[in-house]
Amino acid sequence: MSWPEAQSYCRERFTDLATVESEDDVNRLVNIADARYSGSVWIGLKRGAQKRWAWSNGEDTTSQYYNWGPSQPNGDEDCVTYNSGAWHNVRCDHLLDFACDNENTEYIIVQSSKTWTDAQSYCRQHYTDLPTIHNSEENNQITKQIIMSDAWYVWIGLFRDSWEWSDKSSLFFRHWATGQPSQSSGSGDCVGMSSTDSGKWVHESCDLQQPFICHGDEKLLRNQIVRLKLSCNGKCTLNDPSLQTDVLNEISEKLKSMGLKDESKISWRKSVSSGETISEKLKSMGLESESKISWIKKEGEEVFHEENNFMANSNNASNNQRLFWSSSAVSRQYHYVNTVMSWSEAQSYCRERFTDLATVDSMDDVNRLVNLADAGYSGSVWIGLKRGTQKRWGWSAGESKTQYFNWASGQPDWDGDCVVTHSGVWHDTLCDYKRYFVCYVENSGYIMVQSAKIWSDAQSYCRQNYRDLPTIHNSVENNQIKQILLSGYYIWIGLFQDSWEWSDKSSRLFRHWAKGQPSQSSGSGDCVGMTKNNSGKWAQHSCDLRQPFVCHGGCLLKQLDVAQPYSEKFPTASTGFEQ
Repeated sequence: MSWPEAQSYCRERFTDLATVESEDDVNRLVNIADARYSGSVWIGLKRGAQKRWAWSNGEDTTSQYYNWGPSQPNGDEDCVTYNSGAWHNVRCDHLLDFACDNENTEYIIVQSSKTWTDAQSYCRQHYTDLPTIHNSEENNQITKQIIMSDAWYVWIGLFRDSWEWSDKSSLFFRHWATGQPSQSSGSGDCVGMSSTDSGKWVHESCDLQQPFICHGDEKLLRNQIVRLKLSCNGKCTLNDPSLQTDVLNEISEKLKSMGLKDESKISWRKSVSSGETISEKLKSMGLESESKISWIKKEGEEVFHEENNFMANSNNASNNQRLFWSSSAVSRQYHYVNTVMSWSEAQSYCRERFTDLATVDSMDDVNRLVNLADAGYSGSVWIGLKRGTQKRWGWSAGESKTQYFNWASGQPDWDGDCVVTHSGVWHDTLCDYKRYFVCYVENSGYIMVQSAKIWSDAQSYCRQNYRDLPTIHNSVENNQIKQILLSGYYIWIGLFQDSWEWSDKSSRLFRHWAKGQPSQSSGSGDCVGMTKNNSGKWAQHSCDLRQPFVCHGGCLLKQLDVAQPYSEKFPTASTGFEQ
């Protein structure tokens, strides 16, 4: 498909064209490509209109630390070199020495003249990347290394470009092939990844027809089977192909007038012939021999699907046929399983049949899960959250890729897991102190709440009355909040840290704990359940507790009789790049 066609396909069936955040993502994409295919595949990068400064490792520059030399930056040059303690923007094709980030050790000065992109490739191959400089301390460290090596102009990781991801991600990781991106006119505005050449990127005409990669959970095509009663007055036969075609055409026009999408498929489906088992019929249609076939209990419904699937046999026994149509359903799909299992048993069940135990990203997801559970059940159900080992900073609204911080001197000092702002700078502290707090009001800014609450209660108040505790992405937003703070007070913001992890490895940090949860006492449990009542609040339990659970993701059974566009040479895989 062309790039716009591929984008539309991915947005309809998954989330979007692939966004690539790291070398690990590049390697994953190379590995899922058909080994017999040696061409290029579309990813989600496309040329935009506005250039922005960013770092080679993917970070944007919201930290607002720069150390430009006098009258810098100037002109249209897009790469940055270091000289005499200051930064200068120059053309990226100059041949210069460069610095590499060696991860947890001192910076390495490489005295081998290369273009900026070749220097980037060298650093990624032998060390970590070109250096990202967050503050004056790191800038001074590089200064010392450059003075010791007697180098002159040295490449660092800062660059700018106008390329944008289709899903609006602000990440700046790039993996260009040598000579890319080209500055010549007509060189193409859409980006493909080579399935060879270590997954390097080139920009090409957006009209080029080639395979592509999507990311995100699959949006299941919904099959609906409708019961029809057909009868003839003796002057026709229901097995007549022309009659069946006429019936389909009439039904198709009727359904489209009721909102059925134009691309939906409508066809007759024959039932299993007499004497043939379902297993034999499915295997004759391509089901693998090792596939398992089992019944789902009708009464008590072992599995309750959020989407509605209508199935009914035809009443016309002589023809024994069914009519169905398919159209796109919304994601994410949740599935309530009314069978009690331990957390690990529920995890295995979900992974075998769907994607994983449920990941919850927002209050909308919480409400959907509450409504999905059996109305007659008032206990707890397993979701995919479990205690991990490594604490991470993140925001109450769920964002985890935190690149902007404004810590006070000596902070964080690990006094606690929640964060307050005082005169615009941040301090970590215990979460059970009662303090005033700021709420984020969608589309209108921030509001100061002068009612002392612990952090979790402040979070619940903001979610109930506004949107959430605030997420602060940059110094502009930090200054907006600073303007409404009460002088001398320590005020809660949305930043916190914890070690809880999602089973599907999602990095989202949305939490919805009940009062007093999570407990810090030993033996309080490492797995998380959601209460059917109490607004879907979460509590930790022993992982051996047996209770119902919720899975997420598309059913892993094969979708028979559903068209799969462009799936032979390079299937668009739902590989689940972190969203």
